[in-house]
Amino acid sequence: MAIYNTSHKGANRRFTYTVEDAAGTDMDPTTVAVTVQTPELVETTYTYGSDSYPVKSATGIYYIDVSLTSSGWWMLRWLATGTGQTAWETAHYVSPSEF
Repeated sequence: MAIYNTSHKGANRRFTYTVEDAAGTDMDPTTVAVTVQTPELVETTYTYGSDSYPVKSATGIYYIDVSLTSSGWWMLRWLATGTGQTAWETAHYVSPSEF
């Protein structure tokens, strides 16, 4: 499932990811990573515990703050592996600044 949102160029945006078990209870996966793709198709992957992002804010809840430096479509793919295996993608449109 993808969710589409919009921001203006130059904004900072927090993206949050939640991992749940079959009963809907938040749980920590074995590993969690997020790949951010810019409109220029540059991809950077961040792994929890190895990089500064993603940050764990509570059991099963992770986030990344992204500086939206260019206009166009930004894509994020979250991937949890091992216990709590899930994947989730989102697309976020950044419009040119309007001043």
